[in-house]
Amino acid sequence: MPVDEAKLTQYALGMLDDVESRTVRQEIAGSLTLQKELATIRNALQHIALAEEPVRPSASLRNRVLEATQDVTRFAGFLERFADLFDLDRTTSQDLLAKIDPISNHAWESTVFPGVKIMKFCGGPRVASATCGIVQVKAGKLFPAHRHQGDETTLVLQGKAQDDSAKTLLAGDIFHLPPGSSHSFHVLGDDPFVYAVVLHKDNKWLLVKTLIDYLHIKKHSDRE
Repeated sequence: MPVDEAKLTQYALGMLDDVESRTVRQEIAGSLTLQKELATIRNALQHIALAEEPVRPSASLRNRVLEATQDVTRFAGFLERFADLFDLDRTTSQDLLAKIDPISNHAWESTVFPGVKIMKFCGGPRVASATCGIVQVKAGKLFPAHRHQGDETTLVLQGKAQDDSAKTLLAGDIFHLPPGSSHSFHVLGDDPFVYAVVLHKDNKWLLVKTLIDYLHIKKHSDRE
């Protein structure tokens, strides 16, 4: 059955089960028209929510809501986009997001780069051949310069960073980096920078550019 506006709205509201959600995600991934319609629906829902007058719940309703949400990860707001990115069902996505905290737990693996850890996992059929994971970079650390040899899509989950073009990266940002593009970034503020990534081919590390970036950051840090 074709995905219509009603089905897209149910998908945006999280009303579909895992099987229906996967089917809709696959349809959306292959249709620019559906992607635009979904963006329009999500924007409309956001405006509707903001336009509504706040209602104070009764004490019993408030307690029931708190009980129902006490086990929800603080990254729950990213659930739909996370599931879309990795072509995963909601339950698997919730489990992965719940593993982010604490950032010191055993799910994280150290890398050769100081202050950078990764949590790797298998994505769904659409990204089965890609490297899928969640990356955390400690506050103040530099993520080394690299060139993308394949497509990369990233969803920022926490923190703030600035890339070498002076663009600020914030939680909620999602961006696609095509083959041949290159960049580096360093983490701003006191919190780790955490992002989800789908990488379709290994990066090529640019060591000379990394050294230049490091010296530039250190020079500005010494001035402050």
